[in-house]
Amino acid sequence: MKKYTFVAAVIISSFLLAGCDSEPSENDISNALNKSIESGNSAVRAINPNAPEAMLRTLNSVKKIDCAKESDKSYKCNADISINNQNRTTPVRLLKTDDGWKVIGN
Repeated sequence: MKKYTFVAAVIISSFLLAGCDSEPSENDISNALNKSIESGNSAVRAINPNAPEAMLRTLNSVKKIDCAKESDKSYKCNADISINNQNRTTPVRLLKTDDGWKVIGN
């Protein structure tokens, strides 16, 4: 019984550790961009509570192209991004934090 418990613990640990060093997924990039955009929208609303929708940003879509590791916890990802229905291919730098991925620039 102890042998099976040990084997199960090793297998589970390897899956958990494998996920720690993986690059951000398309969903991770989208979530990080949404948080960044919402932060910007909150700043606009703080300055002008009656800000028209045209002053605010909306993330329409994200399509991950590729990612390259820059450091232990950061990646530079290229993605096709649509914000306010304007499409562009752009690099996005992301940092892995305890709260998930965070946009740190492009």
